[in-house]
Amino acid sequence: MPAQFYFTAVRAPARYPALAPGPDALPTSGQQRRCLNLLLVVGIGLRLFHFFYNRSFFIDELFLNVNVLRLGFWELATLPFAYEQKAPLGYLWAVKVLAMVFGNGEQSLRLFSLLGGISSLFLFRAVTRYFLASWGAVAALAILVFSTPCLYHSVEAKQYGTELLATIVALWLYVRYHARLDIGSRLRWGALGSVLLWFSFSLIFVLAGLGLAVSLNALLRRQWKRLLRYALPFSLWVLSFGLQYVLIISRYHQSGWLIDYFEKVYDGFLPFPLTALADAKWLAHKLYILLLNPLGLLLNTDELPPVLSNTPCASW
Repeated sequence: MPAQFYFTAVRAPARYPALAPGPDALPTSGQQRRCLNLLLVVGIGLRLFHFFYNRSFFIDELFLNVNVLRLGFWELATLPFAYEQKAPLGYLWAVKVLAMVFGNGEQSLRLFSLLGGISSLFLFRAVTRYFLASWGAVAALAILVFSTPCLYHSVEAKQYGTELLATIVALWLYVRYHARLDIGSRLRWGALGSVLLWFSFSLIFVLAGLGLAVSLNALLRRQWKRLLRYALPFSLWVLSFGLQYVLIISRYHQSGWLIDYFEKVYDGFLPFPLTALADAKWLAHKLYILLLNPLGLLLNTDELPPVLSNTPCASW
């Protein structure tokens, strides 16, 4: 079987331009566009409602933002934080700027997350319209709009909503630049991805997977020129992450306790090798739980009475 069979999914469908420069490669009907627009309005409304409801900070929000308010910009980049807190430097500086402009209240400390949550909706709409035809884009945007974890993090004074935004922006940049071979586009792709890494610790895994996939695609197709030009943006990403690791991430070696915490509280690490039925059950369970968090497609039985929460799905 030809190797290219395995990689057709990364290209636009043949009936549309394969090298479309923007995120609107797949057309939508008027009814679908109206649904997408309605979902955007609902998503923005839900996020604004919870923002102005202005719930109290929970303990991790308090601990992180005490550091943001007490420390200056240079100190945020160089000093260890009190209360074992950490966040990407770009996020910290952005929140610091907004706090200086709008005051030290809870809403000003949540404002950057709110802006990121709303921006995620618009960018995700563009991404879904590129990759998904027909009503698939509507369904995907609806999941993001109504996902309770995504909604919660959109008004949380922590960096997790920004992590989601960074991933969506990375996909949007792929849509925008992966088919452009000119040096200027490659530089912009690399530079924007490099900056984005300073707003998200987890983005390096997304960019690494993306870079590996498109490079392997070019390699198996023997597109040597394309593969060589991919090296420019990908090298910029590696350099940016390396600098961030040396200056920022390596200072968090004292956070080893988090490994024990996630192992004991959340059973968060894959047993290796998978040698027993219990190990296979762990993997299936974690994949299933993704429907709850972050997708928000399952009922959270923790909030139900015991009679209702004592179900096979809940106990599994």
